[in-house]
Amino acid sequence: MNDLPKFGYIPISHVAKYFGVCEVTIRRWVARNEFPHPEYFSDGATRFDAKEVWIWIEKRKAERDEHKARSDLKFKQMVETRKRNTREKKNQAA
Repeated sequence: MNDLPKFGYIPISHVAKYFGVCEVTIRRWVARNEFPHPEYFSDGATRFDAKEVWIWIEKRKAERDEHKARSDLKFKQMVETRKRNTREKKNQAA
């Protein structure tokens, strides 16, 4: 299964395969509250709500993009500071 369904309930095996991790990793994420908790059905099946998984994915993407934007800003500030320091040193030498 390469794609994750957008709705319904998904077995842990499909979730793990989608993320390229083992089922134990998914269970560990759940135990650490780092991943949506599954639903437990009366027949003993454990499934994840696809909508909750997709919300988690979108949240992670937003966090990643925000982190990248902050990193890019810090890099730009560092470059500008170095340029300013270089100009100041040249002006002092002249």
